[in-house]
Amino acid sequence: MTATITGILSGLLMDISFDKTFGYNAIILIGCCVFTSLLFNHLLRPNVINAFLVCAVLAFIHGILDYLFYYAIWGYENVSKIFFSYTIISWIYTSISTIFIYLLINLIHSKFQPRRIHSIEEPIDNED
Repeated sequence: MTATITGILSGLLMDISFDKTFGYNAIILIGCCVFTSLLFNHLLRPNVINAFLVCAVLAFIHGILDYLFYYAIWGYENVSKIFFSYTIISWIYTSISTIFIYLLINLIHSKFQPRRIHSIEEPIDNED
């Protein structure tokens, strides 16, 4: 549920700031957020490599969908220039920035998260 709400709010903010069709990014980011949440809850461990790979794949899919729906489908001339000079560059920057953002969030999380004390407790037997 949290992933869905995050996807909706992030997508709507992207739609407003990028002046795109209202709800387009929200629908895409709902799927991305729910997929990522399920992937990390059931299959992957949260580490920098997995975060990088998942973000790179999803950012590439989002870039391809943007390119197809906003440029390629309308048959503009030289749309391949847009793909290679904007979509691919944006994907590379997004993927690389994922590493630094993940490490920063992990550092903040480790500083403010209370330390867990691992101890072995003996069971109390109440047999009298």
